[in-house]
Amino acid sequence: MLRKGFSSTNLIESTFSQGANVMRNVKRWRNSKQIQRWTATAILEAEKNFRKVKGFRSMQVLLAAIENAHKKELDQSMKAT
Repeated sequence: MLRKGFSSTNLIESTFSQGANVMRNVKRWRNSKQIQRWTATAILEAEKNFRKVKGFRSMQVLLAAIENAHKKELDQSMKAT
């Protein structure tokens, strides 16, 4: 279930689309701090429309697999040096 949900770019595209709607009226970007604030605001607004990821109960299995892969990578890099 997680693979199916994460194999699509719909989530990020939806976030970008909602961000564009939130920021469409800004006419003059003053500095990078202002851009960061508006981006954070847009993501928080988009978050309100997010739904649960199908298969979210399997997330712990995914995290464990990522951690194991990372540990193996670190072990291999330590042996190489």
